[in-house]
Amino acid sequence: MRTFTNHFILLVGVLVMIAPILLMFFASTESSANLRADGMQMKFGQHIIENYNTILSYKSGFIDEVTPLAMLINSLIVAVGVALLTTILSFLTAYSVVYFKFKLATGVFWLVLILSLIHISEPTRRTPIS
Repeated sequence: MRTFTNHFILLVGVLVMIAPILLMFFASTESSANLRADGMQMKFGQHIIENYNTILSYKSGFIDEVTPLAMLINSLIVAVGVALLTTILSFLTAYSVVYFKFKLATGVFWLVLILSLIHISEPTRRTPIS
């Protein structure tokens, strides 16, 4: 009985956490007129292809040639590249730490681990509001 209760509580928690996300996704499949008239509903709308095509093909940027789909592809390429390089560096470090005995092996291991977990990003630049 205790296992059932624990699983039931976890399932209710998952439903509470995922319900707003599902509601937003279902709302994105409706037209604006339907949303104004009927409100948000937990069902698929008829305009999913039109809405997502409009969103993914919207051109913006300095010269109006950048689409959100191009930005998503760029982010995917960068994320996969960083993940692969981090994995390769970690494999090489693990190999050297295991097979070659040297004094700073533990320090090198922790340095690589910490550097692979820290997000290094470019500092944001503040621009004056004009």
